[in-house]
Amino acid sequence: VLPVAGAVAQPRGLPWWTSTVSPCVIESRNGPPAYLGGWAPRAGAWGRARDGAGRAFVRTFKHAVWIAHRRRLRRLGFAAPYRANGDEAIYSPAVILGLGMAELEFPRTWPAAFRFIGPVLHTPPSVAPPLALEPGRPHVLVTFGTQLPWIKAPMAAAAAAIAEALPEAVVHFTDGRPDARTAAARDNFRRHAYVPYDRELPRFALVVHHGGTGIMYHCIRAGVPSVVLPADYDHFDHAARIAHAGIGLRARRPAELPALARRALADGRLRENTRRLQHALAAYDPGATLRELFARRIGFAASSAP
Repeated sequence: VLPVAGAVAQPRGLPWWTSTVSPCVIESRNGPPAYLGGWAPRAGAWGRARDGAGRAFVRTFKHAVWIAHRRRLRRLGFAAPYRANGDEAIYSPAVILGLGMAELEFPRTWPAAFRFIGPVLHTPPSVAPPLALEPGRPHVLVTFGTQLPWIKAPMAAAAAAIAEALPEAVVHFTDGRPDARTAAARDNFRRHAYVPYDRELPRFALVVHHGGTGIMYHCIRAGVPSVVLPADYDHFDHAARIAHAGIGLRARRPAELPALARRALADGRLRENTRRLQHALAAYDPGATLRELFARRIGFAASSAP
């Protein structure tokens, strides 16, 4: 989502589309709102009232931010935070590409321009050899992404605590640094500079992570369940969806991770549910969907796309 691109394009008559890796944060007219700690659906009148109040709070907050910065935002091309039909002005009125799965999201009414095209995943290349995983033991990966350097030290300590609590397993922690070469090992704990998700994730029995979009969908693609400890931004809403879909467990604090890891390893339903979503994810083809959209809306020949 690059709001200023649309603000520049629209008055010049240029078509502009939006893509977002976090469809959960897009506002809707029903269902739980985002950025409130990770709300899951709640049935009944109380659930509808809670969600309505939450959506009103989010809209009021965004209006307040716009009012506080209205002069600068108007110079950038934003006349208001919402259009006349209630849609958020930072998203394209023509096409909003949701780089996610409808099967993972909560049921709600999306903007007319929105459509799911499936996640687009990337793993930085690695020259390191494949991990040497001992056969006959469950292996657990603890990863907290590449953009959270402040959380690496406490999460490495949490990974060591998981290893101590689960002597029958081998716990691996990755620093997420493909340019580094450091590694460490003691007892059943391994620390790696970098673990390439596309190559290694299917070999693990469980992944403990922060709820980022990339690792969430990498786990689904690999068919591996999760334990999620949200760190910031949309992580809490992703954690709510992971727990609601039955493909992982949500932790509230690092001290809960050892017990939740043990519980997740013993719960075969988590892996079954993850594999069900794995099959659903395989049906998405973002490239083909984009070629179809280009052909239909812009007139490019689908066959001419690379």
